[in-house]
Amino acid sequence: MKVAIEEGLTNYRDYLEQKGYQVLDMEAADKEADCLVVSGLDTNKLGIQDVEEDTDKPIVSVKGKDVEEVIAQLEKYGNL
Repeated sequence: MKVAIEEGLTNYRDYLEQKGYQVLDMEAADKEADCLVVSGLDTNKLGIQDVEEDTDKPIVSVKGKDVEEVIAQLEKYGNL
């Protein structure tokens, strides 16, 4: 599975690569990635979550999750 990961998530990036995921920078997200991993979704003043890029790719937020929980979500999306 090809996963685009937000800059600054080095621990997650390293672990995903060790587990055999092909990890890409966010610039490649729309073209090549199967799923996006982000630090957290931004919330606007109305409390609505904004995604920076308009995408139809599954998005996994690492907020409040350890790497095993992130991988479990990625595997769930990979089986869809």
